[in-house]
This record gives sequence, structure tokens and C-alpha cells, in this order.
Amino acid sequence: MTTGTARDVMLQGMDAFAARLERKKELYALLTECATAQQHDSSVCSSGIQISEDIGVERVRAVRDRTARKIAKTVVVRDDSSIDKLKSYEPFCDFILLDSQVAGYVGGNGATSDWNLCKRMVQASDRPVYLAGGWNPDNLTEAIRLTEPHGVDVSTGVSTHSESFLRKDRKDPEKIKASVTLARSVVKHAVS
Repeated sequence: MTTGTARDVMLQGMDAFAARLERKKELYALLTECATAQQHDSSVCSSGIQISEDIGVERVRAVRDRTARKIAKTVVVRDDSSIDKLKSYEPFCDFILLDSQVAGYVGGNGATSDWNLCKRMVQASDRPVYLAGGWNPDNLTEAIRLTEPHGVDVSTGVSTHSESFLRKDRKDPEKIKASVTLARSVVKHAVS
């Protein structure tokens, strides 16, 4: 690992954050380069790795071979071929994350995935599947009821965008609270 890079600083920050968490919480490192997995395994205190890149099965297998940590693999929701892609990754990962892709960017773009296809992907999977891809407090209840995922993952849906922010993606505490409350109520309603 190159010392002093932005990635190095983020990894050090992740260790400090992980040290403050209760041990029952799991923390995943979101890796944008699979080569980083080996460095991650020896340098970051996390439960696992999330691979968001739309890469081939052999590269995911290589990551699996280099780490004992849990792997969450993002699968882009495009068309029926996405189900085949999901199935091909399953032997090498512990969780699946369904997300959208816009202009080459996987996730973090606010684009809503095709939830009917997501439901079929959830049903086809032998692994726990998490739903991302464009949900927010306004459509979360519908998303969960329609797709019945193991869990949900969000970024843009709980952000507030403003020209006054240095970054366009500032997390909104009220949207986060609303999303957690909604998710818990949908799950509680479905269980009871």
C-alpha cells in the first residue's frame, strides 16, 4: 500500500471507526479495485469486502482465494442476463447487492433499478440479497414489499444535494432516520 495516499488515509480512518463499533456490527470495505483485496486483508479491521466493480467471475474467484473475509458482490440490474451473472458469482461470495449503473458508474447514482427484475433475482439467489439502486424514503416501502430482499443498502437516496456543499452527496440525518424507521416497520409488518 502506498503510504500517504487518499486510499491509505481512508483505510486508517476505517480502522479507527471499526474500533469504536460494537462487536456485533459488521463493517465492509467497499473496494473499487480487486487488487486491493490482498492489502485490505492485512490492513483493515472489517468483516468483509464489497466488490462493486462489474468484473468477471474469475477475478471474483481470485479475490475469494486471497481472503477469508466475507464478500458482498454487486450485480448490476440490467436485463434477464443479470440473473445468470448473479448465479455465476454465488460460489465465490457470501452476499449479493443489486444496484443500478448509469454512464459506467455502478451505484451511487440515484437511478431506480427495475424492481420486478430485482424480485426475480432475489428469488433466484441462493445467497442473501440486498437491494440498492434508487430507493429513498418515498419509495422504500414499495421497494421492500415488491422485492422481498434480505436487506437494503442506500447512499444517494438519503443524501441532500446543494450547490453550497463542497461535495454534492451530503448525507441527510432526517432521511436516514426516516429510512430506518420505514424499513423496520415494513419488516415488522411482514413478520407479524
